[in-house]
Amino acid sequence: MTIRIAHPYVIKYSIADCAFFINNKAVFASDKGAVFQDINIDLSLFEIIIIHPNFSVSTAEAYSGIKPKNPKESIKNIIKRPISEWKNTLINDFEEHLFKKYTILPKIKKELYQQGAIYAAMSGSGSAIFGIFKKIPKELKEASKIDVNEYQKDKWYLNVWNITNVLPINNRLEKGIAAFPEEIPYRLIKLFSYKGEVVLDPFMGSGTTLKVAIQLGRKAVGYEIDIELLEVVKKKLGINQSKLVGNNEEFEIIIRDDVKHLRTKLQERVKNLRSVTKSRNKK
Repeated sequence: MTIRIAHPYVIKYSIADCAFFINNKAVFASDKGAVFQDINIDLSLFEIIIIHPNFSVSTAEAYSGIKPKNPKESIKNIIKRPISEWKNTLINDFEEHLFKKYTILPKIKKELYQQGAIYAAMSGSGSAIFGIFKKIPKELKEASKIDVNEYQKDKWYLNVWNITNVLPINNRLEKGIAAFPEEIPYRLIKLFSYKGEVVLDPFMGSGTTLKVAIQLGRKAVGYEIDIELLEVVKKKLGINQSKLVGNNEEFEIIIRDDVKHLRTKLQERVKNLRSVTKSRNKK
């Protein structure tokens, strides 16, 4: 008997979920898991990563902690929204009590989100946790590959890196600024992002991270409260110049009303402290 001929019998007499795998498409399942309604959902632009810890949860254990109740909203309505909106609305009821007993499960779910998952949840009654991620095109993965020889030669795999600090050269652009070497953002951006993605630096300083991000083919956003660093950032990024590291780039600068003049205030404070010290010494 072929699967096509057996299909109606499987649906009628199978245990929960079996018929779903024969249908091999997205459906809304009810009853014991064998009554289906077709749904329109396209996951072709995403990939799913499944993590299974070294233990299982029995169906009996999973259902023992469930308290039946009517949902606030039907799953059929929730899944019509963008996947990015599922996090706080598409909830697996098994998670509430199983996460309390198996504390590794919520940690896995949290880690999936931290690694960029758009949505993560326990799969059925557990113990597997799955995450939905945006699919990265093969061409982009290839273009963002790390040079293995560089990785090995400079020992990127170590927990502590040996990197030469910014040297105190006279007339350097960052004179008087606690700038860090470009090698640090270079490695981190190469290790944890793909070309075309956005790198955020919430403490921009002189703009080192933004400069390196652009050089590596990423987009960049930076925040800095000290308005007095703006001209340094412009020079470092080549703003108002025709080119930056060979690429024509567009920049947008937004200046808020609550910016600070921190460098001037700091210099005045240091000057005042020196004056106080001199006065004390004279006494």
